[in-house]
This record gives sequence, structure tokens and C-alpha cells, in this order.
Amino acid sequence: FSVGPNGEAECYLSVLPGGGGGIRANADRWRGQMQLTPYTDEEFAALTRIPVFEQQALYIQFDGAYKGMGAAEPIPGYRLMGLLFEYESHGVYLKFVGPADVATAEQNRFIQLIGSLQPADHAAHDTAAVEPTVAPAEALPANHPPLDTAQAAPSASPAAGATEGKGGGYAWSIPAGWEATPERPMRLITYRVAEGVECYVTVLGGTAGGAAMNINRWRGQMGAAQLSDAEIAQLPTITVLGKPAPMVEVSGTYTDMQGAKTEGQMLLGTAAISETGSVFIRMTGPEGEVAGLKDAFTQFCASFRAE
Repeated sequence: FSVGPNGEAECYLSVLPGGGGGIRANADRWRGQMQLTPYTDEEFAALTRIPVFEQQALYIQFDGAYKGMGAAEPIPGYRLMGLLFEYESHGVYLKFVGPADVATAEQNRFIQLIGSLQPADHAAHDTAAVEPTVAPAEALPANHPPLDTAQAAPSASPAAGATEGKGGGYAWSIPAGWEATPERPMRLITYRVAEGVECYVTVLGGTAGGAAMNINRWRGQMGAAQLSDAEIAQLPTITVLGKPAPMVEVSGTYTDMQGAKTEGQMLLGTAAISETGSVFIRMTGPEGEVAGLKDAFTQFCASFRAE
């Protein structure tokens, strides 16, 4: 697929007999294309795994200067997102590479693409798997923005001093002292809660990969081990949009999208998943600060309601 306003990015799927050299070798090969060093054993073990084809697939993401096949010089400011796994003695590799701003805008659609993958024999007998969920472009009026089930909801910017926030078809109560920050890509709203602490909300169409995938992606960013479906089912729950949603609480070294690491961090998060739209709420910051804000975070999540 060609992706982006001018086709600056591309996304493609390769299926290679015999594994194509192996998962780690291909992950390190992609890092080399971005002028990065291979993963250490510790880094590779801590990478995010997500369920695909009833197994754990490797999800990777990093920024660098991309040099594709035949390119004379690396192009700076690029991001690579990838999924790698083996299935029936084949290596399966899904790769997205392009300018970092395009990748940021497309990340959740890429994750949704991952969630749609299934064996061909299953898809052939499942009409729901091939039924289009997006209106064809020719059916839209001229100049209409593209319809996409993973498109983020519009950002919300409550007025200073407001105690209620609204946006994207939702309303919520703003805890005392929380300060809205400027708009950020793919976020409904971001709050500065305390020194070094932020809480933000993302609203996506559909299940956006599901709770388990997103929870394990968050845990991977904190250097924590992945949880099985059974372990995720045992997580404590909080009420979001009137229904129980899993509550994630994990401490460790946080790795941001650019690969920078910060020790002594804590993450609180929840995911309210539904077929018609999903709400993800997350707080990160220094462990001592975030631990003391758990009640405020829970109350903020519970205040969310559809308008």
C-alpha cells in the first residue's frame, strides 16, 4: 500500500517460505535500514508481543534515517513499524515505513490492519472478514475527508477553569488542578496533572486491536513482561462508560516512541473496548507522583459518558 498525502510512506506484507531467515534476523535487518544497531538480548526479550493467529507475534517500532534498497543516501526523520511472526513454516512480515509524522497519524490504522489478519482458509468462510467497513472513495462527495473506522476523534480543548470537558461525542469531569495542554496527534485530550505527569485520552473506531494487545503494548513500553489472556482477565477493573474495563498498573523504565528511556516511572491505564468505538485512557509519570494520583485517575475514567 502507498500511504500518506503524497504516497510518502508504504506498507507491505511479505510471506517467506522457511521463515525467511528468522524473526530476529529480519528485525535487526530492518534496524540496519534505519541506521540503528541490532537489538541486544535484553532489548529483544522486552519487545512487545501481541496475539496473531493464536500465537504471540513481535511488534516493533523505531525512528531513524531510512535507506531502502537502491537508495543513495539515508532519509532522516523516518519511522518503521513492523509485525513479525512465523506461521506454518513461513515467515510473515508486515512493515510500514515512512516519515515519522505520517507514521504517527497512521499508527492506529496500522494496528487495526494487524487485528484484521487471519489465515486465508478462515477468511474464505467468514463473510464478515471480507465485508468492507469503509465506504468506497467514489461514493463520497467531492473533497469529503476519507472515512476510516480508526480515525481519531476530534480534539477537545475545554476553556481554562472548566470543570467539564466535551469532545468526540463524549463528556467528562476534569479533576481539580488538571491543565489541558495543546492538541496532540491521535489524542482526544491531554492533561498536565503534576510535574512530569500527563494523562491523555484516545478514542478510536472499532476495537482498535482489543484490550489485550494495547495493554501488552503499554507494558512493553515499561519494560514489563507480557500478560496472557488469562492474566489480563484477572486484572482489577474500573467503570468506564458504565461498564467494567481492565485497570493496568505497572512501574519500570519507560521507553517513549523515540526510544528514550526514563527510569522510575509508573503507568496507569484502562481500555473500554466496543465494536462501535473504543476509549483508551492513560497516565504516566514519576512513580511517586502517579501512585498518589490513582484515585483521581479512577474518578476521571468513571466520569466518562457518551453525549
